[in-house]
Amino acid sequence: MSGPLRRPPSGPLPPRRRLGAGVHPAVLTRRVAAGARRRSRLHLAALVAAALGVAGVLLWGGGQAVLALMDDQLGAVPDSRRLPADTVVLDRHGGLIAVLHPPGERRIPVALAQIAPELRRGTVAVEDRNFWNEGAVDATRLAAAAWTDLVRGGAVQGASTITEQLAKVLYVGTSPRTVERKLREIFIARHLARTLSRAQVLEEYLNDINYGHGAYGAEAAARTYFGIPAARLDLARASLLAGLPNSPALLDPYLHPGAARARQRAVLAAMVDTGAASPDAAAAALAEQPALVAGAMADVDLFPTVTARAVREVRDRLGVDAVGGGLRITTTVDSGLQRFSQDAVTAQVDSMAAEHAGDGALVAVDPRSGEVLADV
Repeated sequence: MSGPLRRPPSGPLPPRRRLGAGVHPAVLTRRVAAGARRRSRLHLAALVAAALGVAGVLLWGGGQAVLALMDDQLGAVPDSRRLPADTVVLDRHGGLIAVLHPPGERRIPVALAQIAPELRRGTVAVEDRNFWNEGAVDATRLAAAAWTDLVRGGAVQGASTITEQLAKVLYVGTSPRTVERKLREIFIARHLARTLSRAQVLEEYLNDINYGHGAYGAEAAARTYFGIPAARLDLARASLLAGLPNSPALLDPYLHPGAARARQRAVLAAMVDTGAASPDAAAAALAEQPALVAGAMADVDLFPTVTARAVREVRDRLGVDAVGGGLRITTTVDSGLQRFSQDAVTAQVDSMAAEHAGDGALVAVDPRSGEVLADV
């Protein structure tokens, strides 16, 4: 049960203590100023955060609008450049007779599955680690590069995704780096991203990019530097190759082995950072130092007469230049019979030296089908 209510004491209330009473005026002034500064900083931070948020939304929306407008203004995607590729001449059993290519250039397109996973992962890790998840353009990298170029006053800094690099190789070429060229790269890259899967983009890129020493594409590069197909590249060899497209001349492992090794180290570090390789595997690959071969793919032309006839037939019947055309020509020639025929002609000519015989010829034809089996 509650007790009796008590009346408050009568009389005036005691005076309240004023803020800052008993504090020196100078100290009080400093405290008030400090509080004001804190409130000012918090207010400013809130305003900046709000402004950045609004700017981000506007930039994203505006950026999408600009890209859409750019698609309309730039019009249709131009035809891609025709890249030369090695033509392979085979006998009737699929045996290699010759490899034809323009002077100083080798390019052997292969399926993505025929390129070692280590090279695929290394390329993505060092060139475009967000490749599998991004669109055609990495806005963060592009903005950072644009800011750097603005501060330094130079041309557009490289911030290209793999898709943009492919657009440059296939469509834009090596024209001077300008804002206009960069816009065209972005426009074409967006088209490629809409029409090709990520795997198709990577396959095209790995078949077309310059690795130096006249080797275009992973297959030609693997054979040029190591004498093996791209499918057999291990982590040590793949990490060295993955770094070369950044600057094929300056990273030439024959002329600048130190620079090539430094770039390989960067590739392996990127692979470890993205989970594409373990630290132990990367360390072992860096310590391996695989031997390089002569530095150029050996030209193959086992039967020059057969090769010349095949090239002539393709030109006359199809109107196509087989050299660098990326063709796969299967002839009716039997390599065993061709070698036998060449030896027989050589022996016969040698036996007739006293009669001043200097040349001979032989054509073997299957009487049932009319197919040429040997041509000397």
